[in-house]
Amino acid sequence: MATETDFLSDQNHRQSEVLRQSQMENFSKYSTTQRAVLREDGDDISVSSAVSHSFFTSLITEYEKHVDQLSGQVKYYQQRMGEMKLQLENVIKENERLHGELKDAIEKQLDTLPLGSELCGELCADQETIKNLREQLHIANEEKAWAVELWQTVSREFSALQRRHQEQTTKAYIHIAESQKQKTNQHFLDAVTEQNVEIEQLRKQL
Repeated sequence: MATETDFLSDQNHRQSEVLRQSQMENFSKYSTTQRAVLREDGDDISVSSAVSHSFFTSLITEYEKHVDQLSGQVKYYQQRMGEMKLQLENVIKENERLHGELKDAIEKQLDTLPLGSELCGELCADQETIKNLREQLHIANEEKAWAVELWQTVSREFSALQRRHQEQTTKAYIHIAESQKQKTNQHFLDAVTEQNVEIEQLRKQL
């Protein structure tokens, strides 16, 4: 269980790295002609300036914030599951102890079974002891069943949270990638349009 948080943190780090790498790959995809269009008065317009850095920074920050919130929920359920596991182990130990005491009492009764008139009194006393042990055993079994049911419920909730975490991180990554693509394309189109306008103005002047 302790490795789940490390796994999620590692996934978050990897996805952030993939996003940054994707940004660099998009920049490198500009052709020579496209780069030439982005030249103005002999000075290169930096390709990286075609994308609003603050825009993607805010998206990544929001994405990481959401992942941190889900990671906090995962840690909470890990703690709950740890507590339930410890409680279940204690109930099982108590159950085993009561079983052992009941078994010992029955064996002792059989070994020391008296003969004659003392039989009735001894049996009554032993039966009362056995009755008490059975009641304790019944209570322990109920506690065990409750603990097992609670453990299963927490496990299902934890599994559902893990699936939700994976779905949300995937959706967030896709959203950021699509936004990056649209933003890059829009900046490029704006730059091309501006260059075409300038070229047309130069032609008119000639």
